[in-house]
Amino acid sequence: MKTKKWKKWVAIIFGPPLILIAIHNNFNVGLKKLVHAENSVNPDATNSFSHATLIGDYIDRIHDTFFIDYDSILFTPLYKLETYFFKKGQKGIQPDNLGEEGVWWFLVYGERYGFCKQGRNDESLWIMNLPKEESWKLRNQVCSYFLAITDGKIKGIKFGKPVSGSVHNFFQAVFVDVDELYPREVDGEWLEEWWDDGALFEKQLILYLRYKEYIKSDPFLDSHTNANRNIQRNLDFLIYHYLLKQNTANACGGLLDDYLQILGRDDYRRQLIGTYGRSAPRIEDLIFVLEKAAQVCAGKKKYILDIQKKYNN
Repeated sequence: MKTKKWKKWVAIIFGPPLILIAIHNNFNVGLKKLVHAENSVNPDATNSFSHATLIGDYIDRIHDTFFIDYDSILFTPLYKLETYFFKKGQKGIQPDNLGEEGVWWFLVYGERYGFCKQGRNDESLWIMNLPKEESWKLRNQVCSYFLAITDGKIKGIKFGKPVSGSVHNFFQAVFVDVDELYPREVDGEWLEEWWDDGALFEKQLILYLRYKEYIKSDPFLDSHTNANRNIQRNLDFLIYHYLLKQNTANACGGLLDDYLQILGRDDYRRQLIGTYGRSAPRIEDLIFVLEKAAQVCAGKKKYILDIQKKYNN
């Protein structure tokens, strides 16, 4: 009789956790099949990242279903377990395969930090709401992931659409807010304005050229409708930097052509003006850049002024 009671309590205590572990492992097998993990060049790392991704998915589902915000202390045990597996994956990733880590990172943390659409809107851990130092470190990490992914550094496994999602969303995070890659304070000392940091603009130029090349062959481009709008917003700053700071013919090349091609589209102009209004600072910045471009780039002056008139009228 005592033996039966003992077995009953063992089943009650250990049964549910064992069932959950079995279900998790089954999901893990399914996820690895989905990404063709059998072809991984670092199988242990891929397996660890897969575990972290599933835990991240559990967190997202609990967040959406039970209205628990991402910054809640209730998630602490799951966050610790998720971090354990992700760091274990980082230790096992091959140096020339950083792109794989980047896509796994997007799958684990994308919703939480506001890189992609959330099931339930929650800004508690959005990257722009994090402490400055934490946000800066995160953006630089994402920048490294973006460069690795667009450099083709994903070996063996095949993610499919999440690769496209990570590229577009990482690009927005580091290109659209490029100034956030600049540590404005160090040990309490205020640094020079990020605008004077030429290396920052060189980084932005590399990001743009990589992104432009990537979207030429992106099979999922149609699912990223904000791509042109996000490019144009920051080409303002990038082009103006080269026009104003360098004032050379190099500033009048392909980069400016891309910018003018976007601004010259009637549908884009109507959408932009409809969103902000003609007298908004957003439109004033755009016109200011066009005026400078017309001064520097004599060969394209007429074309530039024609576009500018459409935004003035």
